[in-house]
Amino acid sequence: MAFFRRPRSYSLYRQDRSRKRVLRLARIAVQLFLVYILVTGLFVRSYLVESAAMHPNFRAGDRIVATPLTYGARLPLVNLRLPGVGEPQRGDLVLVEPPYYRRPNLILRIADPVVSFVSGQRYQLSDGADVAWQQPLVLKRIVGVPGDTIRFTDYTAFIRPEGADAYLPEGAVNARRSYEITIGHAPEAFRSGDPFGGNFDELSLDSDEYFVAGDDRSSSLDSRHWGTIPREALHSRIFLRYYPFNRFGRP
Repeated sequence: MAFFRRPRSYSLYRQDRSRKRVLRLARIAVQLFLVYILVTGLFVRSYLVESAAMHPNFRAGDRIVATPLTYGARLPLVNLRLPGVGEPQRGDLVLVEPPYYRRPNLILRIADPVVSFVSGQRYQLSDGADVAWQQPLVLKRIVGVPGDTIRFTDYTAFIRPEGADAYLPEGAVNARRSYEITIGHAPEAFRSGDPFGGNFDELSLDSDEYFVAGDDRSSSLDSRHWGTIPREALHSRIFLRYYPFNRFGRP
């Protein structure tokens, strides 16, 4: 009965306050998203190691931090690169855009940062996470720089820097910290010059060519297989491993 119905009260003030609260939260979310885009696009980004190609220095499941500032950050959502603060050096750990990767269309490039932001960088539409050769970025080490002549013998790189007369092992000429490499055992019928073999004929690098390789030389797909890369393909330099915590620090 109408007599027992509770009277409804409509408050314009209450509705207006709720609307303002929603708008305020939406504005905060947009501001946080813009900050996220700027930070990850220009300063630092995290990366999950998903393969054993960099063993023994990195393992699947390691989480690392890279900065694009070193080689020149790209402005988010556009294909414009800023000047870098340094030059790529032998021994640098880098995130590389491999030559076989095809960049997504404009819609995916716009939606991708939103998905990454909402998921805390756990998911990205352009990752192709289930297909190794569709990864937009892969972790490698710079072994050769422009002007070098490089060859591999028994999985070890030997480098003749520009102007030098003799080849030196990679550990003697790299500009960064020393590192270990992993050498597996190939099948008996495997020839050393085959893909994933231990030998690679000498190659001279031009002015915009870099040679990158994985630390696990018997299982890494790198410049021995898909060729040298230009400086434009060097996305960012690794400077910190933050997980697992017992191996936290500079890699």
